[in-house]
Amino acid sequence: MYAAGSKMAVPSMIPMGTFPPKDAGEPFEESAHILFVGTVLEVDTDPEANENQPNYCLKVETLEMTLQLYLRHEGLIEVGSILHGVAWLFGPVTRA
Repeated sequence: MYAAGSKMAVPSMIPMGTFPPKDAGEPFEESAHILFVGTVLEVDTDPEANENQPNYCLKVETLEMTLQLYLRHEGLIEVGSILHGVAWLFGPVTRA
């Protein structure tokens, strides 16, 4: 990840849907999007998912949160992998 030029720490999370981009010329609408970096704790796959369905369900530990992340990816994701991406959050929030 660092070789790709990312300067985000592991773990980290930015609630990017709560503030407008610096150069936003259009009206900004808040959303539940986050930019995150986290470590994969658990991996479930669905080899029979079609091309429009998620084929991975991952448990990802990021900054003060554990996410259940559903995604479509053609490569290999394993426990211990570092994941960097944008996700849209929904569901109940509880303190563990």
